[in-house]
Amino acid sequence: MRSMVSKGVLALVTIFGLAAAGPARAVPIAGDYTLVDVTSVGALSGAGVTLETLGSAEAFSSPALGVLLALFPVTGGDVDLPNSFAGTIEHQGSGLRLTFAGVPVELTDFVIDTTTLKLTATVASTVFNGITDIFDIVPCQSGPPGTCQTIPGGAVIPSALGLRISENGGILLAASWGLPGLQGLQFGVANTALVAVPEPTTALLAGAGLVGLAAAGRRRRA
Repeated sequence: MRSMVSKGVLALVTIFGLAAAGPARAVPIAGDYTLVDVTSVGALSGAGVTLETLGSAEAFSSPALGVLLALFPVTGGDVDLPNSFAGTIEHQGSGLRLTFAGVPVELTDFVIDTTTLKLTATVASTVFNGITDIFDIVPCQSGPPGTCQTIPGGAVIPSALGLRISENGGILLAASWGLPGLQGLQFGVANTALVAVPEPTTALLAGAGLVGLAAAGRRRRA
């Protein structure tokens, strides 16, 4: 029985391996999360701006150390795996609220576009309601906590995405709060973990493997 099970498991591993092999292509994704180290929390707090998470996002903070980590569940999108990482990563149902002098700006449903190097959000504020890019994405390497070492001309990789307030983001925040000079501020460093959604053919092959394994077990018992 142990030998039969081992052969069945090996068959399933082989099936998944063959399905995963081949040239890089856009692969649907879901599950896991994007973790943002808000490296600007000290600067924003000093300017009187507060941050809080919305929806399914979670925050882990240490005010004494000036640390804020925000966790946003990945809900969809597709990226070119495993090489270029070109595509989009969606975070529906979560976001951030930034407040200055009692005036909130809510950013939800983040979409990271690693092709255009933009992060867009659905914005709700006193001056604008709609979807626009809020952050520019800068390829970087994560150094010590709170740092983003820019890679000039570097490839975008899932392990480190620097987020800087874009031109549109700076205009929006200045119009909402009267705070100029926020464009180009490094907001944080995003680290993304992804799970590929199995293709229908992969799921069917896996299902066939499981059926075959179950049938082999029944024959063995008989």
